[in-house]
Amino acid sequence: MTPAEFRTLAERLAGPHWKSRLGPMIGKCRTQVWEYDSGERKVPKTVEKLMRLLSQSPDSTHQPRKE
Repeated sequence: MTPAEFRTLAERLAGPHWKSRLGPMIGKCRTQVWEYDSGERKVPKTVEKLMRLLSQSPDSTHQPRKE
């Protein structure tokens, strides 16, 4: 998974504030999420698989909160 693919999927899963919201969803800290996004660290296959599975869930796309 490239950093661009990671970003696209992360935003789809966690919305506009995905850099702080995605970590708890995939069991990683915010620093690791930043490293995957920047390409500093390769996205592990387990994280890639989890994100792809989450994206297939009916509740996977971020919906803005109605207030």
